[in-house]
Amino acid sequence: MNYQKDAEWKPTWQTWGNMKQRCLNPKNPRYSDYGGRGIKVCDRWLVYAKFLAVMGRAPKGKIIDRYPNNDGNYEPSNCR
Repeated sequence: MNYQKDAEWKPTWQTWGNMKQRCLNPKNPRYSDYGGRGIKVCDRWLVYAKFLAVMGRAPKGKIIDRYPNNDGNYEPSNCR
């Protein structure tokens, strides 16, 4: 399946990609708010299939949220 182009899956693919860009790419405009503050993506979630297995498809109109610790990393125990 091409998650990048399938309209049903594209929001989840974009959420995953944006999360990684904010944390890992110093050239990303939001890096200073995420990766620059030390917020990381857990190693397992660097692979889309593993992220998807835990988080599932993004509900319409929702974004990934670091909870309960907004200063914590993107990892299963801290995201909803």
